[in-house]
Amino acid sequence: MRSGVKIGDLIGHQDFTFGTDFHPDGFTVATANQDLTARIWDIRMFKETNKLVASNQNVSSVKFIQDGNYLAAGEYMSYLNVYKTINYKLSNEIDFFG
Repeated sequence: MRSGVKIGDLIGHQDFTFGTDFHPDGFTVATANQDLTARIWDIRMFKETNKLVASNQNVSSVKFIQDGNYLAAGEYMSYLNVYKTINYKLSNEIDFFG
């Protein structure tokens, strides 16, 4: 990051990426995409997605909480999904519709 030199591409999403966030470990990055997924990557291995988090709508943003134990993934219209980062299983779904 400091050098600004490109070291690889994250390939796997099928549409436009809306947001990214780095995990506090410095090696894990989450991407939010219009293809109804958020992907979790280990930037030391660009060839494959570490985890795939499916959604009901376009994922517009992702954010790791400060200690890195949870990932919040905001959908385009009305949902915020919270995942435990130990296994990226859905921990909580919040519906903001209306």
